[in-house]
Amino acid sequence: MIQPIGNKILVKQDKKEEPKSGILTPETIETDSLRRPTGEIIAINEDTSKEYNLKVGDKVYFQSYDGLRLTEDKKEYLVLTPNEILAKKK
Repeated sequence: MIQPIGNKILVKQDKKEEPKSGILTPETIETDSLRRPTGEIIAINEDTSKEYNLKVGDKVYFQSYDGLRLTEDKKEYLVLTPNEILAKKK
């Protein structure tokens, strides 16, 4: 398992959904207004968790270009900073 160090947060990104209109756009020109990426926090430093009111299992929103992408055991993860997280679902 990957354990983030410092104020980093490990997130498993949700699968991308196709637009409901049936119009498919290449990922390279897709704008943030069409789809805001979401994911689930998998691991977080205890101090970061307390400071930013985030915890393992929280669903969060972030920019599509943020974070460092990692692959471990054929699973893809993102390493984000708290400042890259835009919001969380309640």
